[in-house]
Amino acid sequence: MSRNTVSFVFFGTDEHAGTILDELKSAGFTPALIVTTPDKPKGRELQMTPPPVKLWAQKNNIPVLQPEKLDTAFIGQLSKVNSQLFIVARYGKILPKDILNIPRHGTLNVHPSLLPLFRGPSPAQSQILAGVPETGVTIILLDEKVDHGPILAQEVVAMPTPLPHTHELENMLAHLGGKLLAETIPQWLAAPPSGGTPGGRSSSSSRSTRPSRPRCRHGRRSVPRW
Repeated sequence: MSRNTVSFVFFGTDEHAGTILDELKSAGFTPALIVTTPDKPKGRELQMTPPPVKLWAQKNNIPVLQPEKLDTAFIGQLSKVNSQLFIVARYGKILPKDILNIPRHGTLNVHPSLLPLFRGPSPAQSQILAGVPETGVTIILLDEKVDHGPILAQEVVAMPTPLPHTHELENMLAHLGGKLLAETIPQWLAAPPSGGTPGGRSSSSSRSTRPSRPRCRHGRRSVPRW
């Protein structure tokens, strides 16, 4: 499968989502469409400011949608895109099932923690405050719950010492997540779509829905072949 023929829609907003896009582009994956949040007023002048991912899209000549609501009109727009899968990274909104199920291969999410640990809006900060000895990223097949779905791949690395600031850890995990995502996409697309639950652990539990995979070692990626 040629990487530049993979058609996907990317949902993301902040600068770390832009970092993930950089890693995908370096690996030969460029989205057909980017979905991000609307421009917001910022600064003392309250000047309307585009999110970083919109600027990335403009720089790379990628069409952008900025829906205020994830309504039927927006779903209709997405349905017209011939996309094999959706990718969600730091978008800031919960996608309903009607959107998640549009592409044939579902919706992948890259999360900056070792799920099922540290869900929620501030996983990097939570890991720093918890003083965990290791960190990492997780790729899941996203469902309608928050940071939830079957785990497709993880990469574990040691937590830097001294402990990084939140922004530094977020940046490190964005690079890591983008690289792991680029490795996971072609293997996921090569697997025949199924109406059943894919293999791999659920992000809601450390127990496996099929025979468990060995936990990935430090600095190594665990990417199953379906």
